[in-house]
Amino acid sequence: MTSDHFLHFLNGWQNVLWPQFAEHDGCVFSHELCESDKQTFRDWMEQTAGDRRAVEAVMNHLHIVDILEHTLDSPSREAVLTFGRLIRDLWTAKLARDFPDRHFIVTFPEDHCNDLVDYEITFFQEPRRDPVEKELH
Repeated sequence: MTSDHFLHFLNGWQNVLWPQFAEHDGCVFSHELCESDKQTFRDWMEQTAGDRRAVEAVMNHLHIVDILEHTLDSPSREAVLTFGRLIRDLWTAKLARDFPDRHFIVTFPEDHCNDLVDYEITFFQEPRRDPVEKELH
């Protein structure tokens, strides 16, 4: 493998494991939104009646097996789970580093799925709570 091939390979994995998160209209996404993504964002905002949390969750989701199939011929359940856990931990750390004033939920349900494609990871912002409201709960 040449250095150019290696750097291309590494860049592809970096985009998945340590993405360049981008903000758009108060939401955070795993990548900078192109014009078609911005239209998708507007469509989802309309369909969810402005539920930013739901829009972030759907637009940021990844199917782990889809990523692994570019590298493995037939990913096992253990490979999918291990990779999903790694992505969850890396995204959690990077979101906290990049947006220290916000709180994110990174989800990777590990319940048994009959189809490996059902193992998904996503993230969304936890709504900010007023300090007075926190004390009441």
